[in-house]
Amino acid sequence: MTTVRSFLEGTLSAKNRPIFLAVVFWWFVFKPKQFLYIYLKVIKKIRQFFSISLLFRTLFAPWKRDEINMGNLSLQDRLRVLVMNLISRLVGAIVRGGTIVVGIISIISTTIGFTFAILAFVLLPILSLLLLMTAFSGGIS
Repeated sequence: MTTVRSFLEGTLSAKNRPIFLAVVFWWFVFKPKQFLYIYLKVIKKIRQFFSISLLFRTLFAPWKRDEINMGNLSLQDRLRVLVMNLISRLVGAIVRGGTIVVGIISIISTTIGFTFAILAFVLLPILSLLLLMTAFSGGIS
C-alpha cells in the first residue's frame, strides 16, 4: 500500500508530468479526495461518540436500568413501582432523545462545514483567476 508521501512524490515529480499538470491534479483531484477521506473519518467518530443507532434501539429503556421488581407487593405499592418505572423510562427517553438530536445536529453541521470547505478550496483558484482577468481587462464597468 502506498503512503501519502510516496503518492505525493509520485504525483508531483517533474519527470512524470509537467509541474502545472501536477499542481492541477493535486489541487483538484488529490486534495478533494483527502478532504472526503477526512470527512468520512470525522462522521464515523461522531457516530461512534453519540452511538445513535444504539440510542434508537434503547430509546424507551429505563434510565440507567433503574427498574424496580414488583414481586409480592400490595396494590398500592405496585402502583407506586409502576409509576417509578414509567418515570425512569420517561427520563431515559428524554435524555436519549436529546443525545440523538445533538448527534444528528453534529453530523449535519459537519457535513455543511466540510461541503463549504471543499467548495472553497476547489473554487478559490478559479475565482482568483477570474478576478485577475477582470482587473487586467479594465475592471468591472
